[in-house]
Amino acid sequence: MSSHGRCKLTTLACLYLMAGVAADARAQSCPFTITNTVDSLSSSCVEVSSGVYDLSLTLSESGTGTVTVIVNDLPGGASPAIRDLELVMTGTEENYPIVGLTVKGPLGDLANLASLGKIIATSSNVNLVVVELWVGGNVGNIEAQAVLFADIAGDVTEGLDLLEFTGSNYSSIAYMHVGGDLLGSIAFSDALDASGVQQLLIDGDFGSAGVSTELRCTSFGKIVCDNLWTDVDVTGFRRLEVGGDLNGDIVTADISDTLSYHGSGDPGVFVDGNLKSSVGCSYSFSGSVSIDGFLGAGGLLQLPGISSGEMVSIASGIQSDGELRITDVVEGSIDLDADLEGSIVIYDGLSGDITVPSGGLGGQILINQQNGLAEWSGDVVVGSTTLGPGETGDNEAPYYGVLSSTLGGGAVGLVPFNFHPKDSAPDHDSVVTTGAISTVQIAHYGPVSIDSGNGVRIYEATWAVPYPYPSHAEVPLCYDPPGPPTTYWQEWDGEGDFDVSVSGRVITITGDERTFTTGKAYQIIPGGLVCAGIPGTPDVVYISNWFGAWDEDNDEFCDGLPETNGYGFLIPSKFDLNLSLELETGDVDAWLTEPVDLDDDDDADVLDLAAVIDAVVNGSDE
Repeated sequence: MSSHGRCKLTTLACLYLMAGVAADARAQSCPFTITNTVDSLSSSCVEVSSGVYDLSLTLSESGTGTVTVIVNDLPGGASPAIRDLELVMTGTEENYPIVGLTVKGPLGDLANLASLGKIIATSSNVNLVVVELWVGGNVGNIEAQAVLFADIAGDVTEGLDLLEFTGSNYSSIAYMHVGGDLLGSIAFSDALDASGVQQLLIDGDFGSAGVSTELRCTSFGKIVCDNLWTDVDVTGFRRLEVGGDLNGDIVTADISDTLSYHGSGDPGVFVDGNLKSSVGCSYSFSGSVSIDGFLGAGGLLQLPGISSGEMVSIASGIQSDGELRITDVVEGSIDLDADLEGSIVIYDGLSGDITVPSGGLGGQILINQQNGLAEWSGDVVVGSTTLGPGETGDNEAPYYGVLSSTLGGGAVGLVPFNFHPKDSAPDHDSVVTTGAISTVQIAHYGPVSIDSGNGVRIYEATWAVPYPYPSHAEVPLCYDPPGPPTTYWQEWDGEGDFDVSVSGRVITITGDERTFTTGKAYQIIPGGLVCAGIPGTPDVVYISNWFGAWDEDNDEFCDGLPETNGYGFLIPSKFDLNLSLELETGDVDAWLTEPVDLDDDDDADVLDLAAVIDAVVNGSDE
């Protein structure tokens, strides 16, 4: 039996073996030598302009056959071009025969075809496979069931249409190299059960600015291009290399070295320029992401988690409104060599590490963004400053005390957010020595908003601390001193005593009919203040050393108040000159050592001394 007969019932592997066997159907005036192993073949070759031809091949085939077109020189040595290469199938074969097409020049000059307008099979009852295609210039459009090998020196101006492969219902591009730009879409039939690109290597751009193009298939192994403008929608892929900017949107469920994806190299996304669009991986990620430029404003990089040993690196940082989103835990590393002005959002916990340069944390890092039970157990490193649960003092996470101005203006917040004790003004648990103040700003570790009421409730206490409490911080807001019914902490009236406004992480409280006066202690708790942009809009959680709504036994909360600790500060009496937080003879000594004008008459005189003595004797500055 001939090789042709043996391949009638076999797969595409036979196509290479069969190429070149059978009849010579070369037209006398055409620069093409045509050989085939199909049942029958006739050709029509028409020169439509100087050196440019339409080539039509009419054939019949009942199983698997091949057609090879050898591109010879024109008289004088120039290379010919084909405008339309058309395969016309005769008969009504119901088993959908496979025809493998090879177009190439002679040995030593394989890309002798100057250009190719299109390849098309006009009959629906044939599976056309481009076995081998060599073109020295541009190609317009290729329409076939599969492409095994193509090397195109110029541009692909219109794209590729991969049709339903009847019998196997799978279509693919095994290998394609484009020396210029691939300007059109790669469109796989929606009727396919599976489709894929094993290796697509583009020296120029994939797509172009302002033109909508797409690649939508089951998977790809490796795509390399300069600038990527095309939208890519695949179930999974191995490796994407972009030499310029990534401008198209990438949607996938998996990035890994799964064998069925083929391709080569370590799995991941590698961009030499900037990521200006979105890359979204929803299910599994095993690899690396490296962006030598920036993650641009409005751009999104979403991954389902970063395992230990894996890394996301962004050399030029994340611009404002750019977001790196991790929908599971971060066990590996996130490394920024430039400023974070946008956000890093981690749905689950952080047990790995995040690194940004000194002063480079200008935006927001969110941990446990889905408001679950996830923890911050790894490190956030900003230059030489490490914030983490294993650190001490101001560096201890999650409620660190390092000023946001030191970090770059931003913050790291574990949901639900607490207030930042030192970014707030006055500092939490501080003694204000500048006298009465009209405005208080409470900063938080993440953005907040008012969901109901005024967002906060303000309480004011007298100068004296009730026995047996050692400080205002330990007196519960619901404390009722012995004697006539009363409360130690008096709540401000939110209808007229103060106004509030919120901007980002900060709520600003401004006295309206009242001010924060001397000789008083103040404690503020949330009341309708929530974590902005968090699912379920959870209340902020104030965790501090001020008891807030705890009762005096510290075992349950005060009835009718939010279950929370408080943000607090003291403004001592103006007569407490030695800042002992009580009025005693040391204040007289302090005035004698350094006289102070206390009655605002621009003169520190005996009248001021008398006022100090009177306050000490009476134990009050009233």
